[in-house]
Amino acid sequence: MVKYLEKLRSVSAQLEKFSINLVPRAENTLADALSKLATSNIVDLKRTVMMEVMNKRSTESEEIRVMAITTTSEWYDNIQTYIQTGALPADLAEAKMTKMDAVWYIILWGRLYKKSFSLPFLRCLTAFESARLIEEMHEGTCGNHAGGKPLAIICQRQGYYWPTMLEDCRAYVKKCEKCQKFSAVINLPANDLMPILNPIPFAQWGMDIVGPFPMAAGGRKFLKVAVDYFTKWIEVEPVAKITANQVKKVKLAHSSVCHPQSNGQVEAANKQILAALKKKLEDCKGKWADLMPEILWCNRTSIKEATGESPFKLSFGSEAVIPAEMALPTMRIQHYDEERNDQLLRHQLDFMPEIRMKAEISSAAYKRRMSRAYNKKVKHRPLCNTPDLLTTNI
Repeated sequence: MVKYLEKLRSVSAQLEKFSINLVPRAENTLADALSKLATSNIVDLKRTVMMEVMNKRSTESEEIRVMAITTTSEWYDNIQTYIQTGALPADLAEAKMTKMDAVWYIILWGRLYKKSFSLPFLRCLTAFESARLIEEMHEGTCGNHAGGKPLAIICQRQGYYWPTMLEDCRAYVKKCEKCQKFSAVINLPANDLMPILNPIPFAQWGMDIVGPFPMAAGGRKFLKVAVDYFTKWIEVEPVAKITANQVKKVKLAHSSVCHPQSNGQVEAANKQILAALKKKLEDCKGKWADLMPEILWCNRTSIKEATGESPFKLSFGSEAVIPAEMALPTMRIQHYDEERNDQLLRHQLDFMPEIRMKAEISSAAYKRRMSRAYNKKVKHRPLCNTPDLLTTNI
């Protein structure tokens, strides 16, 4: 009560005179009803009651708040000043640009407007006003979370303008969390293709596990696949189950375990094996393991578009003899001489570096053509230029 007494004395000091009268309790019904108004339905008050909600005690002193107001220059200041007063900036280049730009602007009712090709005059907005407008148009009452360019068109059609409309709208959409969560998935690649060049045979292998397949003899359901990056030579092994002992001593390098984009060579080999199995198996699904030697032989003796040679020739220096040559003998079968053949095979091994060098050049040219075709469909979305935003579904 001491604080209330001090407050009363400070207020009464500003008055010329005042009096305090004692009102009997029986005659003080209005004050009693007013004190109980928040907790009762007393109707003893007059028709009009003036009420005031006190958010803090009357004994507390008022806080004096000072807001710092800073003025920043806007993009249209020079243009508006030139139209109103004819004053130009001191810099000659800037003054020349201001005079050229001023023909597109007009001042109406004290505001700056821009002349437009397809719409009436567009009101020029400050940086603060444009930020509020983008937020309202994108996710406000009438906003539908439009994309960057559609959002800029919406703002323009409403009669507004600032010089970085398209850039600001695109930047705002990239920061919108709901747009990142629920927008349509872009199927176009985000980065250019980076082909892997490896000119050394059997130095780099791609490995993968395919399956499960229908159970074959011996309970085999999985297929371990390995392919050499240079010769395209494929090795496979059907197994019943995948254990740590079966794949130990294999070093995984430069490839993501969850989504091995850099392991595309073995993924391509998997597609070739699966496509051949579908065509050969027919109704005998359990014989897939027995057909693997045939599929591998076909793949190893087929000429690859990338190298222009077969994996067998790049590995051993000459083409393999296929079963068809035994049924329908060719010249090399009809005139086969074992001793001379061994000698020619050794000579052919001496030419292996030249054969592989030509295959390397052909492979590099093929990958350049493939990269050009792939990069035409790329829509660059570099993560380094976007805000840190990570969403996950749990």
